[in-house]
Amino acid sequence: MQVMSVLCPVPGGVLLLLKPGFTRHAPQILADLADMAGDDQINIASPPPFRLTREDVQAIWGHAEAKMGPRYSEMVAYLMSGPVRAIFASSSSPDFAKMVRTRVGTTDPRMAGINTWRWRWSTLDVDSPTYYRNVLHAATDADEASQNLSALAHHLGYTGTIGGMVLCQPGKF
Repeated sequence: MQVMSVLCPVPGGVLLLLKPGFTRHAPQILADLADMAGDDQINIASPPPFRLTREDVQAIWGHAEAKMGPRYSEMVAYLMSGPVRAIFASSSSPDFAKMVRTRVGTTDPRMAGINTWRWRWSTLDVDSPTYYRNVLHAATDADEASQNLSALAHHLGYTGTIGGMVLCQPGKF
């Protein structure tokens, strides 16, 4: 019998998407995630880097188009300009998603705080309007993570959920 789907290590977890130019920080983020889990069990998966399509960007960030105006087209071009890297992580710690959100920092890296990934690795000038070049996207609540997984399914091998468990194609992780 051929296995069509396997469980992915995401339930109750977070989805991080390292943006173009920042995938080199994946090893440090993976180490930080393990540290955040402490003695609690942690599951981490990070498939190989891939490139976003216009449709991917629209599905995840389309809600920002009206607010961003002409900068939205610049953001789309940037997000499609190079490989991105997805990181899925879940932990038995009830505070894990909150800890990850704190470590990510606010959307604008200049306001994110010195102990955040966005502040540490951002390359934005003080006056730059391109805050979307903020190192990574973080889906730290279940609804957003599920929506993002669905949008990126064709890259990640995500096939759906059953009983709250995330299903992926074998061999993608």
